Amino acid sequence: MIYLCGEPPTDTAARRKECTGYAEAFGWEIADVIEEHAGLLPPHARTGLAQAVEQVRSGHAKALLTARRSMISTTPQQYAEVAREVENAGGFLHVMDSGPATGEDPYPRDSPTHTVDEPSRARMTATRTGGIR
Repeated sequence: MIYLCGEPPTDTAARRKECTGYAEAFGWEIADVIEEHAGLLPPHARTGLAQAVEQVRSGHAKALLTARRSMISTTPQQYAEVAREVENAGGFLHVMDSGPATGEDPYPRDSPTHTVDEPSRARMTATRTGGIR
């Protein structure tokens, strides 16, 4: 499951292509792509993000892949809440590009929102052979 979000009229085609190539490089099957132009709405107010999480909850997808952390939330607390929600739904949240291109990373590598726990790492490894749906 690929989820992309941006300000209107952001063109997410390049990010969609990058995420698709990224998923294919790991052998992950892409169940669906959801793109929305919700701008800076908080995560709980975005219907596309709710649909993506539901795809994981229903078993249609095992992971939610996004291009940047900011497509989930610009605040660490809200990002962590979404990551926890996806994990509680039985999947994992994976960010292709976890920090800004320049400046200090708002999500340091030792942050709990940046690390991959062992169960998630095991699921990621297992899906490389069977694909993410």
